This record gives sequence, C-alpha cells and structure tokens, in this order.
Amino acid sequence: MTTDAIVIGVGEKSFTVLILELGIEMRLFVDQMDGITSSFDKENQKITLVSSSSSSSSSKSSKGRSPEFDRLVIGLMSPVVVYVSAKETPPIDIRVTVIREGYSNTNDNSNEEVPSSVFSDLKISK
Repeated sequence: MTTDAIVIGVGEKSFTVLILELGIEMRLFVDQMDGITSSFDKENQKITLVSSSSSSSSSKSSKGRSPEFDRLVIGLMSPVVVYVSAKETPPIDIRVTVIREGYSNTNDNSNEEVPSSVFSDLKISK
C-alpha cells in the first residue's frame, strides 16, 4: 500500500518515519535501500538521498516499489510518501520504501475547507 508518513527522526545513516494511516513508526537504514546513497548535513540535521541511475522509476526494487526521485532532502517533520508491504506468513516482516516527498494524492486533504456545518453547533460563552 502507498501512504503518507512524516519524518520524526534523522541521523547520519538512517531516519525514522511515522506512518500516519497505520500508526506505526519505522527506522529506515540507508545502507539497506537498493540503489540509494546518502549524505548527511550535520549543521541542518538533514539527510540527502540520491537514487542511482541504475534504479530508474521503471524498474522495481527487490523490496517493493522503486523511488520516484533522483535526489531527496529529508529533515525533521518532512512529509514523504512511502510504500508499505508485509509478508503473508509469520513472522511478520513489514518493509517500508520511500517513494517521494510530499503527500499522496489520495490522502492529501490539506487544501480542503472545513465545512461550516462542523462549527454550527459550537457555542462559545463569555
């Protein structure tokens, strides 16, 4: 499944994402990502992921979907789209792959207005 996540921790060789829809957090290690190299900006606490030319978006990685980025800068609270997969048999093994930055189209409600009916029963007393 493809879903939204927020980066809640950044280190030199890894970062942690909170997968909103599932309510779980996962630490992703760059050295375990196929075709991805990284550099760490210690001053700004950001990690830059670079996808090698051999892992183009048309090819599928051995761990799921391939990244849809050439270069991705990740910092604390960065929104990312991830691909989550799991084995069907025990023991449970959840795999998470970063697809791109931002929000997925299906879950992005950030530009929707809150309907006025939500506030119609709200009474504020002074």
